[in-house]
Amino acid sequence: MSSSYCGSGVAVVDQLVEWATATRVRPGERVAGDLAVLAPAPAGAIIAAVDGLGHGPAAARAARVALREACLSAEAD
Repeated sequence: MSSSYCGSGVAVVDQLVEWATATRVRPGERVAGDLAVLAPAPAGAIIAAVDGLGHGPAAARAARVALREACLSAEAD
């Protein structure tokens, strides 16, 4: 099984690597600004840990933008 979704947080890539992440939301917040990805890319793989700096929705948004840019950049290579 080969599965990937750039930004999913959990993936199995060609059954060679199984991984997961854990994050903790700051008390009083609903989202965190930490994301991670492992996804196949044309030249190899995307492996990234993203910290959106700060906390809450603004940090989560920043992390999603950074992750999207990393995935788009890798797909373009």
